[in-house]
Order: sequence, then C-alpha cells, then structure tokens
Amino acid sequence: FNPALEGVKIVYRIDYKRGEIVPYWTREEIVRGKILEGKGVELLYLKSRIDRFFLMIEGSGKIILDDGRCIWVRYSADNGRPYRSIGMLLVKDKKISLANLSPFSIREYFERHPDQIDLYFNKNPRFVFFTKDEDTKGAIGATGGELTPERSIAVDKKIFPLGAPAYIVYKDEKLKDKVVSRFVFCQDTGGAIKGAGRVDIYFGEGDRALKKSLIKCEGRFYILIKK
Repeated sequence: FNPALEGVKIVYRIDYKRGEIVPYWTREEIVRGKILEGKGVELLYLKSRIDRFFLMIEGSGKIILDDGRCIWVRYSADNGRPYRSIGMLLVKDKKISLANLSPFSIREYFERHPDQIDLYFNKNPRFVFFTKDEDTKGAIGATGGELTPERSIAVDKKIFPLGAPAYIVYKDEKLKDKVVSRFVFCQDTGGAIKGAGRVDIYFGEGDRALKKSLIKCEGRFYILIKK
C-alpha cells in the first residue's frame, strides 16, 4: 500500500483476473455497466432517477410505496469515490445561474432535459448504498441517532467532533432576514460538507422542510467544549 494512505479509509474491490486490489467502481461503471444487476442487492425501485440522486446526496430519506406504506432508508456505505457537486457543474456550464442554484432549479432542469441526466449524474463518481431502517420514524444521522428538525446539523467530522453541542446564529431569508439563534448538535456529516466554513441544518421532511432547506447565508457557528 501507498504510505500516504496510512490512517485513511479506502474502499476497494478484488480484481480476480489480475489478482490485484483496485478502487471500487465509479457511479458510471455501476450504472452503465450494470455491475450490481442480478446480485439481489436491491432494496426498492424508485420511479425517478432524480429522486434517487437526491437521496444519495441526503444520505437518508422516507420512501412512500404505492400501497401507502412508508419505509425509511439510511446510508450504509459508499464506493469510496469523492463527491462532485452536480449543481456547480451546471453553473459552470451556464445551465443554471449561481443566484438561482437550488434543489428546485436542479430538478427542474433535468425534468426539462432528461437526456442529460446520465451525462451530469455520472460526473459525480460517488455512489451511495443504503439499508432499510424498519424501526425508526425519522432520518438517522452519522451518530446513529434520529435527527431533530432545526436542532441537528451536519459538519465536517474531520474538524468538529460528532455529538458535540454547538450554537448557531444566522439570518433566515424566508422570514425577512429574521435573526435565528439556537443550540444545536453535530449529529451528521456528508460528502459535500467540507471545511470549517460549511454547516448544513436538518429541517425535517416534506415540502415545508424542502423550502426551508433553500436557505443559503452566512452565519456564526460556535462549537461548545468543556472548559
């Protein structure tokens, strides 16, 4: 192994033909090559490739079946590949302006251009695997506990300890820039949560949560530690 990888988590597969350990397949290799087809690893089938993509970004979610039953799924593993923002690629290609970038605008673009779904989605090599969570009634974070709307946040776990209490202050543009301040807990992380300057707030589920999740603003973040 490369000495530079000491202490670094790696995901690999065994290439039996060459007798070597090699990186796990990329998203494009998994999807286009149908690598997992016929292995019986499917949990559910979704009607929308766009929904599946956003589910992989979120890391957990509630799936409503045709018979009305609800099933929660959560992150189990990934292919070890880096996350690449599809939204920023669309901005770079001048498909969406940075000012209008949001989950809504990304979804709208691909609904109008379904022929470009695979082209862009496969530029993000990261692929996420899920497990059913039969016992939970809510989203599960990286700490293994259920997330609480507006009280659970996602942070870069390489910088901030998961489970730590914190305090945030920001202006809510949906409430005419009302200043919001509250205690929160670092209970989750994610492929897009990198660096000390990025925090994501969990707003729950449903349309209201989706609209609230569009908040993009500067704020203050205080991690609380024992003196």
